[in-house]
Amino acid sequence: MLRNKSVKFTTVFLMGLLLSFLMSGNIFAQITQLGFQDALDEALDSSTRGVSATIIKGNSVWNTAANRFSTHAVSTNMHFGIASMTKTYVAALIFKLVEQGELTLDTTMDTLLYTGPNQLLESDFQSKVPSNITVRDLLDHTSGIADFLTISYTLAVIIDNSRVWSPYQSLQYMDSPDGYGDFNYTNSSYIILGMIVEHITGMNIVAAVNNYLLDPLNLNNTFMRGLETIPEPKAVGYEKNLLGFFYKTSTLIGDGTASYTSTYTCGNMVSTAENTANWAKVYYELQNGIFDLDNMEWNAMKSADGFTVDYGVAIERFSRNGVVLWGHTGSIVGFNGVFVYWPERDISIAILTNTHSANRTKILAAIMDYIEASF
Repeated sequence: MLRNKSVKFTTVFLMGLLLSFLMSGNIFAQITQLGFQDALDEALDSSTRGVSATIIKGNSVWNTAANRFSTHAVSTNMHFGIASMTKTYVAALIFKLVEQGELTLDTTMDTLLYTGPNQLLESDFQSKVPSNITVRDLLDHTSGIADFLTISYTLAVIIDNSRVWSPYQSLQYMDSPDGYGDFNYTNSSYIILGMIVEHITGMNIVAAVNNYLLDPLNLNNTFMRGLETIPEPKAVGYEKNLLGFFYKTSTLIGDGTASYTSTYTCGNMVSTAENTANWAKVYYELQNGIFDLDNMEWNAMKSADGFTVDYGVAIERFSRNGVVLWGHTGSIVGFNGVFVYWPERDISIAILTNTHSANRTKILAAIMDYIEASF
């Protein structure tokens, strides 16, 4: 009698498990989602208010968010400023124009900026943007041109953040160039590249990005702030004051027009974590199809949380414990993030935070550790 009850219990239990599996669709996906959430929760520290993150492997997508505060909590479908990750879209447009034969990576600014009846810059600009620098010099930050993000530029944005800037106005804040051939990360380079894209394609930059990249890839939640309307929901960005307290910015939810129109093609894009993770693999494959990434010339950037970070031609290499990831970082008022692609595992990761001070590499390291332990 006891044996029959045991058999019945086992049968019912197994049927329950089977039913649970059929109802859940994919137990592995559910377990992975819970583990991802735990990893993100544990990685969140006092530097960050909230984070939205995505892991994509093949056709499987995991989205999750973590928050330290309930006020203006972030969610997985929110739009965040992706800042310098914008540069990868601009680089992709340049690569497209190279493929079409419109220019080469060795084409000089003399040809692109200062020649012809429709020249982009007046000749007196050559004191700031020398005519001999090339497209490649702009892409890999070795042109020597100065960054327009100066103290005077910052004050101008603070004084009137509702002002609409043109790329020419941003470039007016550049100092004289210094150190041609040396690596010096400068946002001015990508302002110029955006102007070149518009000039060659005959499209405004929003149309070019949509026509060549976003529409074909169905990246329907990626936009250019200041140049088009950003739909809801939008994350509220935060800064930290000198005392370490968070304060809210208005760059996405209010009037941050100057912050974004002035950064133009070096940092004005807005996206979701899932769209950004999808872009990570596309961008890696684009780069890998053009360059020998292993033998590309790399320049050291800031290293943290076990990562060694280097910069190549519009791409960052993240090395940690023998693992190499490829992608790009970005930070702007109120926001900070990173996307990477992990070729050996065919995994894309995007991390978008609503805090300028966020420790993005700590979060990335925690997600990597979780993936290595669980996938």
